[in-house]
Amino acid sequence: MTEEEKQRIRALFVYVLTVMRGESEANIRTSAEVASLLGTVRALDPTFDDNMEAWRKRIDEEVEPLLRVGRAQFDESIRKVESGEWI
Repeated sequence: MTEEEKQRIRALFVYVLTVMRGESEANIRTSAEVASLLGTVRALDPTFDDNMEAWRKRIDEEVEPLLRVGRAQFDESIRKVESGEWI
């Protein structure tokens, strides 16, 4: 592997890690806001937990096919980077 190729790979990893860090920070902030809202809703509606559990199951079932496609795309990208097809 040439030095230029190594530099390109390093730049790619820095970029990916930077994006992941930003997403992680956003997810943490969002999770804190959601936790706060859930506490308020639970205080107002005692049946909320049961309803929320049913909603989560439904959403998980609806989202799973999309997650499979996304994971497959990431796996393919990783395979291409590792095999040298990309970079």
